[in-house]
Amino acid sequence: MGRDSKEPEIFVAKDVCPVCGKNSLELRWSETEIPSFGRCILLSMKCESCGYKSSTSWPLSSKGPIRYVLAVENPKDIYAKIVKSPTGTIKIPELSILIKPGPSSNSFITNVEGILERVKRAIMALLFGVESEEERKKYQEYLQTLEKAKRGEMKFTVIVEDPYGISRIEHEDREKVREEKYHPKNE
Repeated sequence: MGRDSKEPEIFVAKDVCPVCGKNSLELRWSETEIPSFGRCILLSMKCESCGYKSSTSWPLSSKGPIRYVLAVENPKDIYAKIVKSPTGTIKIPELSILIKPGPSSNSFITNVEGILERVKRAIMALLFGVESEEERKKYQEYLQTLEKAKRGEMKFTVIVEDPYGISRIEHEDREKVREEKYHPKNE
């Protein structure tokens, strides 16, 4: 489909699969407009030999480094929307949560409760490998703290930083979200 069509043009190529090493990885990508992210490249990969699959999106524009800060002070605040691009970082200092971008980082849209639930699932997965009762108890206490946070029974701060300004926090009360410029550190 061409430039005059409303459907995006989809490009297809073959490459070597990072899992099985065969030249059977199909790459598909297109440029599109996504309301929460702007102009993006959507990329999907699927290996015809081993079934490996992956997909991601990458923003094509930058708004500059922006930090958003939300003080979660009541149960309603956990429903604030979190928009995270592949370059965004999410921090919740009071809960020792740090979600940094990496080579496989994807975009997602969720809310504060969804972030807490992702962390809970990661901790629960860690529990399977824990051998000492002391360590298991520590993780279980942390899970209880996460549940209190999800119920809005404790105050904490959510910080979203993005060097390209795509990620953000949206709250129905715009006054609750502080937006500020920041200087990303090379980490």
